Amino acid sequence: MKCPKCQYENPDDTIYCGKCAASLKPSEDLLETRTMLKPRSGLVTGSLFARRYKILEVLGSGGMGIVYRAEDTKLKRNVALKFLPPELSRDSEFRERFIREAQAAAALSHSNICTIHEVDEEEGTSFITMEYIEGQTLRERIAKGSMETDEALNIAIQVAEGLEEAHKKGIIHRDIKSANIMVTERVQAKIMDFGLARVTGGTLVTKEGMTMGTIAYMSPEQARGEEVDHRTDIWSFGVVCYELLTGYLPFKGEHDQAVVYSILNEQPKPITDIQADVPTALEQVVGKALEKNPDVRYQKIEELLDDLRSISEGIEPEGIRVRLRKAKLLKRKRTILYGSIVGFLIIMTVVALSLFTGRAEAIDSIAVLPLEIQSRNISVTESLML
Repeated sequence: MKCPKCQYENPDDTIYCGKCAASLKPSEDLLETRTMLKPRSGLVTGSLFARRYKILEVLGSGGMGIVYRAEDTKLKRNVALKFLPPELSRDSEFRERFIREAQAAAALSHSNICTIHEVDEEEGTSFITMEYIEGQTLRERIAKGSMETDEALNIAIQVAEGLEEAHKKGIIHRDIKSANIMVTERVQAKIMDFGLARVTGGTLVTKEGMTMGTIAYMSPEQARGEEVDHRTDIWSFGVVCYELLTGYLPFKGEHDQAVVYSILNEQPKPITDIQADVPTALEQVVGKALEKNPDVRYQKIEELLDDLRSISEGIEPEGIRVRLRKAKLLKRKRTILYGSIVGFLIIMTVVALSLFTGRAEAIDSIAVLPLEIQSRNISVTESLML
């Protein structure tokens, strides 16, 4: 597919141009998981659902479901009930994706992943019963102000441990972002919403050409609509880490297309330029997670997790030490190169000025040779010496 803006040839199923990030397909083909404040319709507070769950309140609504806090009257505990939005519940494709979310998440048992209790159908509606987590999303925590590096590192390690468990089971989350991570009062992180998860080797239930995930956290390959693997989670995790350490997203823009262009072509502002107290080694870890080429990125979440643990223990990982040496060497080479260029320009300027000044000093008098001016019968000869 040729880009209408820059004429760059892209794969047929690409959503954005790999060179200039121009949109190649109508914007309605792009699925973003945006948070809505209120669902369009839902269950009445105080009502009993499935003869077991007493509806207590609406927790929120997103692209893949409405979530309620409810009381499990049989087990006497609070749970979270997740339903497909009414406008999607009639779509067999989205309903299948909804079930796939439950199946993927239910296969996982880890302290840093939200627990799925059951998946069922009642009154023609599919729903998931999951662990109710008291706390706030990581996005909400970040919005309240900067946190200490140790706290940020602790949360990052927990999220990486949850991802490690998912990847071991062959499950790619595909939508890691701060809004999908809950943090309890005891600062325990839990990964939520496997709505975009894909079991490795399985069939992705989606419309042809649809790019999934939230724009600001998308990996370059995901933004281009290419095939993705577990390394796309590593990229998104890198974005979350950057956000944790600085309070800002690394790739921003007023419009989706501007964000995608930044992801594909620009480098984020160095973390230490924003937070000077962040260890350089930690900055390098995040930088490696955000390598645009997935082959240069961390290849396994275990490698990234090992580096984070080492840094938390005050140890500089060997791989990061090598990376730092290379970065310093490159910086030194650039300094020498720029210094040489500046020195050359200074020398050339001095030479030019010397030549000009020398010429000006050599010409310190002007001699006007005898001139003979004739006009009709008058002849005048003048000789002037200055």
